[in-house]
Amino acid sequence: MVEDPKWELAIMQTVYGFYQKLLRDCVQEPIPLPKDLHLISLGELDQHFPDPLARIRGWIKLFDLAVTPSMLRQSLTPETDPEIAETLLRHYARKKASTEVDRDKTDFVATFLYRNPRVPGQWERIGYTLDGVVPVPPFEIALIEILADSESPQLLEDYVSVLPEFDALRQELESCDTLEALTDSGIVQRGRDLKQALGVCFYHPGVLAAIGPYNAAVGKKLEELFRATTRQLKSFAESVQREGGDVNSAVEGKVTVQHLALIEEGEILRTEYVAAQEKFRRVSKVKRAVDLRKWESRPPATSDSAPDKVSSPTTSAEGKSPSSAGRAVLAASKTSPVCSCLRLSSVWGD
Repeated sequence: MVEDPKWELAIMQTVYGFYQKLLRDCVQEPIPLPKDLHLISLGELDQHFPDPLARIRGWIKLFDLAVTPSMLRQSLTPETDPEIAETLLRHYARKKASTEVDRDKTDFVATFLYRNPRVPGQWERIGYTLDGVVPVPPFEIALIEILADSESPQLLEDYVSVLPEFDALRQELESCDTLEALTDSGIVQRGRDLKQALGVCFYHPGVLAAIGPYNAAVGKKLEELFRATTRQLKSFAESVQREGGDVNSAVEGKVTVQHLALIEEGEILRTEYVAAQEKFRRVSKVKRAVDLRKWESRPPATSDSAPDKVSSPTTSAEGKSPSSAGRAVLAASKTSPVCSCLRLSSVWGD
């Protein structure tokens, strides 16, 4: 496919302007640039620079190194112009880089476009056929149009069979009703492994069309379950305070009752992917231990009372024994008061 230099320059100028503003907002300082760089424009291609594309490519590469996936994700908000997001996707698709960083950036942009259609409900419409056989989903059609100016990687037959796995993971996701269940399922990591296995085929419109809805579903479920879990942990911390317990008592390792009360859901949800997953796992572990603590501190049932139908959290649905952290909590609870003896493991704090 023959590249139109003016179209390529237009893409790079949009990406350049977006990156420049993003970095300026991050460092809270002006970004030092060559004083004549602003002269590179579509109307001055031949007047000032014999090869303006080469000149601006170097700066784009530098900015690409400076902008992390986390910075990009936080900068894409519902107020972001869809045209900018579409141009970013064109830029990453043209690079076809196999690095994890570039894949994550493409991942975020494709998901942003799925979550923020130009027309509400656009992706729920019935697709139409491009080959006269199988209807193509509207989101995939939109991606094909966005990336029409660049040569898409060939989607090998071996990878075509991988795409339904994302739908299978979405269905499995629906059965997770707690953060603990979701983190134990390994769905997020399995999805990440699938993306990595796709190599440069990841940048194919059909692949991105499968990944966007999957990412949106996982993100929505994670946020929903995470917020529900933190509400319960904060409620537990408040009950400890009401009963006159020591808010500085250890909940597990370095985590105290006060830490539970001060969890910042929004900050954790905005955290970089790997760090966020670790925080989710830690919060999930604390939730388990708090549940154990609540169950162990129940008043003993009397012979006149109805049988307590609450099952012991010391055993999972699969009949597994409690973790070592859970056993430590149970052991501690037999020798210390309810409010002051909380022995769980380190969570989100360092």
